[in-house]
Parts: sequence; C-alpha cells; structure tokens
Amino acid sequence: MQDNINSSKKLNGKDLINTGIFTAIYLTLTMAVACTIGMLPLGYVLLSFIVPFISEFVAAMDKMHITKKFAVPISVMFRFFPTIAEEYKNVLCWNPRY
Repeated sequence: MQDNINSSKKLNGKDLINTGIFTAIYLTLTMAVACTIGMLPLGYVLLSFIVPFISEFVAAMDKMHITKKFAVPISVMFRFFPTIAEEYKNVLCWNPRY
C-alpha cells in the first residue's frame, strides 16, 4: 500500500514537459512586461527633454566634430519619438464603435 502512494507522487515525462512549457511561457510574458515597464521612464525623459532640442543636439555633435554619418541618423531617430508616442496613445484610446 505504501509503494502505491509513493509511486503516484512521482512525475512522469509528460508532467515535466508541461511544466517546462508553462514555465517558458510565463517567463517570456513576465520579461516582456518587465522590459516594457522599465522603458517607460526612459521614453518619458526622451520625449520631454531631449526631443525639443534636436537642432541643439546636431549643433553639439558638429562642435564635437562627430561625423554626420552618426549625427544625422541619431537626430532622425529622435524625431520619430513624438510620432511613436502619438501612435501609442491612439492605439490605447482606440474605440471600435467610432
């Protein structure tokens, strides 16, 4: 009788596979949420402080003798942040009834 109780508590291969799949999905979703939430303060700083000063950024890069091959793509990237923020807001406020 004791052997029957102990054998029912053992995990078989299917249980281990199911546990591994659940753990992988859980960790993937947890990391995606954590990375997204962790980037929100950085996005706020970029949108509120850095983006209005793009021309000053380019002038500073020129003054530091940084090549235009680096300064121009970075400044173009900064110009897309307000567009991304606006699109993100529109996606969150989207109402299918309208």
